[in-house]
Amino acid sequence: MKSNYAFLTAHFPELATIGSLAEDYLYSDSNTCLIKLGLFGETIVNLMMDLDGVASPEIDNTHANRIKALKREGLIAPEIDDIFYSLRKARNRAAHEGYGSPEDAVILLEMAWKLGVWFMQVYGDWDYQPNSFEVPPHKQLVDPNLYLKKTKAQIQAWQKQQAAAQQSLKQELAEKEALIAQLQQNLGQ
Repeated sequence: MKSNYAFLTAHFPELATIGSLAEDYLYSDSNTCLIKLGLFGETIVNLMMDLDGVASPEIDNTHANRIKALKREGLIAPEIDDIFYSLRKARNRAAHEGYGSPEDAVILLEMAWKLGVWFMQVYGDWDYQPNSFEVPPHKQLVDPNLYLKKTKAQIQAWQKQQAAAQQSLKQELAEKEALIAQLQQNLGQ
């Protein structure tokens, strides 16, 4: 079965990878699944901060406070906030208490998928129309080579995104330096 999160691959490959990894761990390690889903939500928040140019809180820069900053800007509707809250609380419980539940993880997988659809429609492709969510089939064990492959893909996607951002910043810097040089030349005349 193709991952429910595959639709994110073209625009947000890191989200597609995290969502797919969460699905992979649903039955074999629901604790890890919940942690991955929390990471999925946190990654969306961080992308929103970057894409919308919202400054991170200078004091107590936590995931919860970044969500609050986005809410103050009017960028998160109540139903989206509820999903972020559910993913964050489940991730915290999984990380700090060792909690895991395949039943809860299935519910949160679908909630995270809905969040991914919303994110795609707002930040990726406004015309995107999703297929329906399908509960992943039960797998006996997660193949460690698959995990390694997906993790490498996630790192490569992140590196590509960082390189593109760096190139964009270099171009912006060059344009501003040229503008400053032009202004200095005009002042000298």
